Amino acid sequence: MVEKLKVVRFNWDYTKLDRQKFATLRRAKSGNKKHKYVEGDIYKILTPNKIFKARCIGVHVEKICNISDEFLKEDTDSRTREEALDILSIAYPDIDEDTVVLAVFFEKVIE
Repeated sequence: MVEKLKVVRFNWDYTKLDRQKFATLRRAKSGNKKHKYVEGDIYKILTPNKIFKARCIGVHVEKICNISDEFLKEDTDSRTREEALDILSIAYPDIDEDTVVLAVFFEKVIE
């Protein structure tokens, strides 16, 4: 039996996705510590122009205000924290500095 992989979608082909290891910010469900990301599981990564597999190597729950400017800028291919928050607000319109997010870390699977 072939196991169906969980899918992680990206709206853009971010620079970070060219690296062997990368991270992404995802909105945490309010008041719920459960999420679909499991360390060790393999996910199908879909972008507008790429499909590949990656293993989840870590998940951290954090408020946006506690995430460094550098992490936010790298996550969104932006130049400033404000620009990064503007980009994140496209996917999550009500996001602000107090929003709880998941920082999900992946490593590409070489087949």
